Amino acid sequence: MPESPEARELSAPEAPADELNAAWVRYAAGDLEAASLALWLELTCATGEGVASGLALRFDASDQAETVAWPEGQPSSNALRELAESVLAEQCGLVAELKSEPRPGGSLARYAIGLPLLHGAEAKGCACLEIEAASDSAVQAAMGRLQWAVTVLEQGLYRDAWAAARTQAENLNSVIEIFAGLLAIDSAQKACMQLVTELAEKFDCEKVSLGFVKRRLVRIEAVSHSAQHEKKMALLRRIENAMHEAIVQRKAVLCRRDAEPGALIVREHLLLLDDDEVSSVLTVPLYDGEEYYGAICYERAGEQPFSSQQLQLAESIAQIAGLLLKRKRAESASIVHKNV
Repeated sequence: MPESPEARELSAPEAPADELNAAWVRYAAGDLEAASLALWLELTCATGEGVASGLALRFDASDQAETVAWPEGQPSSNALRELAESVLAEQCGLVAELKSEPRPGGSLARYAIGLPLLHGAEAKGCACLEIEAASDSAVQAAMGRLQWAVTVLEQGLYRDAWAAARTQAENLNSVIEIFAGLLAIDSAQKACMQLVTELAEKFDCEKVSLGFVKRRLVRIEAVSHSAQHEKKMALLRRIENAMHEAIVQRKAVLCRRDAEPGALIVREHLLLLDDDEVSSVLTVPLYDGEEYYGAICYERAGEQPFSSQQLQLAESIAQIAGLLLKRKRAESASIVHKNV
């Protein structure tokens, strides 16, 4: 452990605007597209007084730690790593005076200072600096500058959390609207057509197709913009093969022309990209427990790929709307059987 770490009562001063360069100001405002943890640490260390090295650690949503050190390419010191462990454990600011060799005529001492990165009451990371300072007031000032910089980083966490919550709320509203619209339609076939038409518009797709498993084979039930697309049998079979490819893997398959090979098999999706002259294909299976009974295939032209948020929305729609359509199709089949 660092020598005699102790928590101190600290108050953050006004933001040191006169010491910040334009990049720091843009980072704090959230205007930098490449606003990474490494950039934040570089700006924090480069604009601080007497900073010798730095260490920053941040946990993501799955509790995987991202760790960066400054100067870039150099490992962080044992003192900073040990202080970081203490800051995370105690979730408060700590200061430790480090041993240093006496310098002729020098009065600077070495310190390790650290603060937690808080999101609510939870520590989502920490930042630690190794500094040289001549007095306790200089250490206090360095801690204040670090507090201001950490606050900027914490605000980024809240921005990300708010954006994620807003996206989830928008997705939920979309699912509810689609579900309500389908619920009001008696005919299963008309409900299927309305779904693919709405999804094509919502996801800005060239075409959206809906298929169901019949006797172990996938057969297309509805295609959006059917009046605008010539129903070539070979192309329909290609879409059905892509749906089957997603169903047997029990996962959504996202395929782009420029995508690197991944863990999923995408052979049929690549063939569909070529045959239908589109740039992106997303196929989401429909399932009820362990039963996979269909799929929705989205085809998009142009250079705009499907985002991770759109993938989540497509999966939510598939789960909710798929079950409703499954029930409507079963009811329609039952009515036909009774009439016969």
